[in-house]
Amino acid sequence: MSMTQDNAIPKRDRQLNIALRSDEFVRLQRRADAVGLRLVPFARAILLNEGVTVEAIVTMSTCDRLTYQQWVRVGQNLNQVARQLNRFGSVSAAEVEAVLRDIRELIAEARR
Repeated sequence: MSMTQDNAIPKRDRQLNIALRSDEFVRLQRRADAVGLRLVPFARAILLNEGVTVEAIVTMSTCDRLTYQQWVRVGQNLNQVARQLNRFGSVSAAEVEAVLRDIRELIAEARR
């Protein structure tokens, strides 16, 4: 079965450049490292308000950060699996959304 353009995951086709001083860049990199994310996905998550907040990072203990990092990865992996399953019609969008909602709730609880 070949993948058509309609089934492809939309590519990011826009870029946002932000000028930072060296010390600002280092601070941002440290915050990304603290939650186990690469800098660009971390900054994107903050800019798009996708569950990674500066306040949450500052208040997390090391153990909480590791737990949170693992939940984020689980959620990302589950999302990729769900996209593949949806692509081939194996599951309904409602089923996927229900599972993703549960994962998001678990991530939110881990951040508290």
